Amino acid sequence: MLLSQATPAVIRDIWTERCASIPARPTVAEVARAVVEGIYDAFEDSLVMARAFFTVPYQILPERQRRFAHDLARSVQLEHLLEAHTPVPSLLATRGCVAEWNHPDQSQGHVAIPLLSEAFVGSIPMMSRLLKELGLPLTWVQDPGAVMERLMIGSEVGLFFVADPAHAVDELGRKIIPAQAFVTNHSVRAVFAVGGVVFGGAVFVVIFFCRDPVLSRTARAFMPLISEVKATLVLQCSMSRVFPPDAAEDRGGGQETGTASPGDGR
Repeated sequence: MLLSQATPAVIRDIWTERCASIPARPTVAEVARAVVEGIYDAFEDSLVMARAFFTVPYQILPERQRRFAHDLARSVQLEHLLEAHTPVPSLLATRGCVAEWNHPDQSQGHVAIPLLSEAFVGSIPMMSRLLKELGLPLTWVQDPGAVMERLMIGSEVGLFFVADPAHAVDELGRKIIPAQAFVTNHSVRAVFAVGGVVFGGAVFVVIFFCRDPVLSRTARAFMPLISEVKATLVLQCSMSRVFPPDAAEDRGGGQETGTASPGDGR
């Protein structure tokens, strides 16, 4: 199916069918995988890649993600800003036309990106635009919980839309999609994302990289999907069950999925 055939009703039917495969007590990662695989399988003719990210505090990351976030902070000489509560968008699910894009563990550059400060986020054109268009002020980076107390938790779904990723620039003249080699090599004609806030500060986002041109109204057809996914997350998941069991085992100690050890989160 092509993205041009996407309507809220078609997308709802895809989610209803895929939702039946989610375990009775799922992790957030399992819900994310159901979303990404369901949509990618349905619209594979139009999609280069689909990915789901979920923002968690640094302190609850499994070992591999925590190490990745720590190394990234050190590489930009901002390690001193990495704290237990630092929000970290973490890659939970991915599907694409290249084999290496079909498992989060094989990602080399987007495993876990710590949002170290407003200035750091502002230096990443795609990230800063994404947060802005999801309705999140950059002050959210410094204290997600406090900012969310002043917003209507879970009431909004935002849309990020780039109709021409090869040429679109921000107000500073920077390419909004910095990975221009990826855009060129895979003929990416449009990029859009839908997402919203759950769990009082965590953000769930699904990003689509498209080989077909996409109209804004087509991208907007995916917004109701996020409302349904958010309802599933709120009813069936929690911040103590974000990552799959094998990720929890990587931490050592056999704790419940996604739970940090006391004093952990260097």
